[in-house]
Formats: sequence, C-alpha cells, structure tokens
Amino acid sequence: MRTSKLIVRHVVMVAFFVVMAVGCSNGADNASQYSEKGDVPCGITPELKKMLKKYSTATEGRCGLWLVTSKKTKYDEKGYPYHPFGCVDKKGKVVIPLDYASGFEGYELIFVKNEDNKWGAFDVKGKALIPFVYDEVKWTKGDYSIVKQGEKYGILDSGGALVVPLQYDKVADFYQSYNTMYGNEKYCYEDVFYLTKSGITTVANLSRTIGSLSREHVDTPYDYRVIKRDGRYGFVNYLGSEITPQYQNAREGRFSEGLEAVVKNDKVGFIDKQGNVKIPFKFYYSEYQFNFYSSQFGVFSDGLAAMVKEAKWGFIDNNGNVIIPYEYDWVGCFHNGAAVVGKGNVRGMIDKHNKVILPFDFEIGVATGDVFVMRKDGKWGVYSPKGECITPCQFDQQITFFAGYATVVKNGKQGLLDEQNHLLIPCEYDYCLFEWQSGYVAVKRDGKWGIVDLNNQVIVPLEFDQVDVDRSRKDLFVVKKNGTLGLYDLCGNCTLN
Repeated sequence: MRTSKLIVRHVVMVAFFVVMAVGCSNGADNASQYSEKGDVPCGITPELKKMLKKYSTATEGRCGLWLVTSKKTKYDEKGYPYHPFGCVDKKGKVVIPLDYASGFEGYELIFVKNEDNKWGAFDVKGKALIPFVYDEVKWTKGDYSIVKQGEKYGILDSGGALVVPLQYDKVADFYQSYNTMYGNEKYCYEDVFYLTKSGITTVANLSRTIGSLSREHVDTPYDYRVIKRDGRYGFVNYLGSEITPQYQNAREGRFSEGLEAVVKNDKVGFIDKQGNVKIPFKFYYSEYQFNFYSSQFGVFSDGLAAMVKEAKWGFIDNNGNVIIPYEYDWVGCFHNGAAVVGKGNVRGMIDKHNKVILPFDFEIGVATGDVFVMRKDGKWGVYSPKGECITPCQFDQQITFFAGYATVVKNGKQGLLDEQNHLLIPCEYDYCLFEWQSGYVAVKRDGKWGIVDLNNQVIVPLEFDQVDVDRSRKDLFVVKKNGTLGLYDLCGNCTLN
C-alpha cells in the first residue's frame, strides 16, 4: 500500500503543470457520457490544446498568465533533464522568459528558480521584484511567503518586501497542520506564523486588520502551540498570548475539550486555555507514557480522559474523578460513547459505564471514522460504537476510514468499503486508492492505472503507467504512458494523441 501511494502521489508533483501532448486512446465510453449529459465541461479546452502545441506543459494561473515549460530539454548540474519554465499571456506573448529551472504561482507573484538553484520572483506583468537570493521558498495560502537563506527563515509579503527578517531557525503557518488535516480554509488563519529562534517561540500576526485575524475566529484543536524556555514548557496562541513556560513537561497544545495535560513536580494535572489549573496536579506521571502515548494519555474525548497509574489504565472525568478504575493494560480514547480496551493480549470494547459491549476476543482494535475496526484470527472487521458487527472479520489488512471510506484487502486484492458495509468497489484491483478531495478512486490492475468513481464506473481507462487527479482542477487527470505525461478529462479527451 505504502509503495503504491508513493507511485501515485509522485504524479502530484507534476500535476501543477498541465501536461504534454503525444499518443493515447480516445477515452472510455463511461467517460464520454459526461459530455453527452452536459453536466461537466471538458477540462481540455481549445486554449489548452493551443498552448500544448507550442509548449511542453501549460496551466492557466489565477493571475491571468499561462505557466508553461519549453519543449526544449536542458540538464541541471547533476545531469537531470528539465524543461525551462516561464509565463505567457492569453495571447501567447512571453511575459517571463522561459529561462528558469522551475517555478510556481504565489499570491500576485511568480516565483522562479534559476540554474544556480536560487529563487527569485516576478510580478504578473513580468517585472523582476525579488532578486535570486533565496535557497527555498514556500508559498502560503495568504499574502505571504516563507523564504530561507542559508540556514535562516523569514517572510515576504506579496510585494516582495521582507516583513519578517531572516533570523529564525523555523517558520511555519500557525494552522498548517489543522488545515492540512481538514482541508478547510475556515480554520486556516493564513496571516499568522509560528517563529522559533534559539529555542524560543513567538508568533507573528501579519493580518491586514491590526491586532485581529483576517477571518472570523473559530475555536480549533490547534489554537495553541507548545513552547519551551529555560527548560520549562508553556504555550502560545494564534494572537501571541502566552501561558507562561513553567511546566516540567507538556505536549503540542490541543486542549481537547478545553483542557490540556501538563506536568509539575512529577504529577499530571490539567489547565484551561487561560492557564488556570482546572484539575489539580495529583495524577501519576511517567515520562515515557506521557510522551509515547500522547494520543490517549490525558486526552479528553466524550468527557473522559485515559490516565495511567503505574502500569494500569483507567479514565477520569473533567472534574478529575476516576470514573473507570485503573484495571486495563491498554486503552484507546472514547469515541462516540465507546472505547477499545485491553486485558493482557486481548482487546474488547466498553461503554462509558465500564460495561463490556464487545467481548475480549480480539487481537487489536482501533477507532477510525465513526466506527471501530477489530482484528480476530488475523482478519479485520468493522463494529459500531454499540459493539454491533457491521462487517465481519474477513479482510486481510487494517481498515482505516477517512471521509467515510476505506481501502480493504481480501485475497491480495483491494476494493473500497464505506462505514455502512457497502463494498462500493469489489476487491478486484491490485491497488485501490480513494482520493477524498475529488471523490474519485485511483485503481491498478495488471500493471496499469486508471480512475473509477464510487460506483466502480471507469472514468479514466486502466491503460496508464501512472494516474492522479489534478487537484488544481478536479475535472482533469494527470496520466503517464511510455514515459510521457499528459492529461485526461471527464469528456474522455486525452492530450496524449
């Protein structure tokens, strides 16, 4: 599975530049139905076809320019081939010469890398704004870009001005992890950055509205980040407000259900987002268990948090009362009113009253999506939070649901299962990878990749060496055949002809 994901995801790096034109079939009948219905426009437009006659790759940017690469091949200092990058306008006039090793579109800027592996930038009219002095550039979703020179990081604004100096050991989007996890810009405060220098963390809030965020704030699990100063731990939030570093140990500030486990004087207690002690420092502390089991130790879920007393696990409520006694050898967090727990080498499920709702007959069990997956006799099945069997233990590998779907394996073949036990795609493929952002599924059989929908209807025929959804468009698929990259659209058109 891991290998297959790497193969497919490799295409994503190329997907930013919409691709080459040379030899493929006319497209599957199933794909052509979309154009006949008229509910989806063809992604391969006459404009794109026109660009591909002259350029190796072409993609239409948000700024009104086409980002293109030359059909001419050059070689970098290590001998690797590349097609020089540049930009043209809609009439085909060159705005940024095709002289660069690579490039991408930022916010009102086109970043390019020269043959010396240094990054600079042009504006959308082709005026050079940023000299070629940066070793690394990371565009964020907002008006700013993180840049690196030597070993230090800083931040550029959309006009190319260095608004945060190059003096930090690390710069990151404050909400990057949350936005990546949920894909929701509502939770991505794109003008707030997390800066680290000599072990000290601060926050840069570059919002256009001084002292506030550019979007209405919605509480998230990532309002706070852990900081360390003088050997003690604390937290900083998205506005730069600190909970003073005073704790012996702390972890990334999730504040699950408003509470965060911290350590003081070799005891675990809980604080709120203002730093107030809400549950006294009275619980058993083991550095190994506190750090290694950070996904469950002291993490509140469904009003309960798993805690350890020496080698046994139990659960407390948000008042610090022990609700489920320390009697288990392993526990997972509560999830929809149930939790997987272990005695010895076997697993079962309990409810919040410590009632066994699934017997201790299983080897492994974990919560995933809205359900639980359990393994028995080496086979995996799906169970509801009430302990009811949804899917009998019949699949060969662990099932992980995401956005309601999971790849399953049976007799060496893969398919797609939903949480209601509908095997939407039978276990008939060598690989089956659900692309949650688009709702399509990449499949492989007999060494060839294609795309199917959730009804197992073929969208891109299984005749390519690699295939993926172009995330910038979703009505286009990046395909590779005989070493050549191309595009396939929902109408069945392909640039490989």
